[in-house]
Amino acid sequence: MKNRRLTSLALCFVLFTMFLSGCGKSIEKQLVDGGIWYDLDGNPQVVYFSDGTGKDHGTLFTWSITEDNRLYINEDGWTETYSISFEKPAKNNSKVKVADMYLRLIDPYGDEILLKTGGLVQIQDADYDWSQWEQ
Repeated sequence: MKNRRLTSLALCFVLFTMFLSGCGKSIEKQLVDGGIWYDLDGNPQVVYFSDGTGKDHGTLFTWSITEDNRLYINEDGWTETYSISFEKPAKNNSKVKVADMYLRLIDPYGDEILLKTGGLVQIQDADYDWSQWEQ
């Protein structure tokens, strides 16, 4: 009886942990599902496609997730590997949604990039060239 109870508690812990880390979605799926990732001022920065390519302000690059769950990027011979994490925004009482999800990237030197998806983003001029974000 005690073993069954411990097993149930362990299972609940695992499921709760999966829920907190993106409802069990893979890192790849979370990157792609985010669509265009914006800086904190609402300017578009990067988009990841499901085929392992992406665009950074119109510049094509390839990306993958390493065995130790780091983001590996190769852009014109330049490579970088980032620690990666996703964070849900804190609840607030405002009716304005700031972001659906935050993406935190940390390079090997400890420099941090924080991006967001969804929520409140800057509206670009009518003549803004969105084609640079298409696959």
